[in-house]
Amino acid sequence: MYINYNNYETDRRTGVDDIDLKKNYSYEIYVLTNKDILSMHNRGDIEDIERK
Repeated sequence: MYINYNNYETDRRTGVDDIDLKKNYSYEIYVLTNKDILSMHNRGDIEDIERK
């Protein structure tokens, strides 16, 4: 999976819409393997994935 991180964060799921703006994302692209994603999910680091 190729991702780019949002430069802001929130500790509430309801706050995501406020920071989900194109200008808030970094230009760097990161690569995560299926193993990485599964590990993050098992630790509870991933709540949801939005595909675009």
